[in-house]
Amino acid sequence: MPRPPEQQSGHEIIREPFLLSSRFATKEAAEVPYNALQQILREREDVDFSVYRILQNWQEEQPTKKPWFVVTLGETPPEPVVKQVTEIINQGEVSPLPNQVVLQLAERRLERIQQGRPYTEAHYSPTVSPRKDRNREKMKRKMQQNSRRQNRGK
Repeated sequence: MPRPPEQQSGHEIIREPFLLSSRFATKEAAEVPYNALQQILREREDVDFSVYRILQNWQEEQPTKKPWFVVTLGETPPEPVVKQVTEIINQGEVSPLPNQVVLQLAERRLERIQQGRPYTEAHYSPTVSPRKDRNREKMKRKMQQNSRRQNRGK
């Protein structure tokens, strides 16, 4: 008799893939559902999915004014959590992601899991941080000062 698709040989249970995404007009609008989903991950140990807040950097046939996405990707959580996550995702405009983006997010998730990092929270900004500019200016002034000393023979 064949086994149900959610079971593997042995006692290991494999859950169905879990992918939900919605889009928002601003980073701040996407922050509310993103933080709510992060809170679920922190509080519950029986869930295994990742949450991403990403800025669209790919072209679409129909341009939109909602470039921010909140994405959940991983294993399907228990039913009450699925309902809660779906309600949170539905705060935005539910929108599918291109396969290439899903693939990149899945690869990132797999890398983190293989590194033994079950929970990683990283935030990246699409802009250059002011700190780098300050360091650059500081190095420039130092090089100018050294150059002046060399030119004076000191």
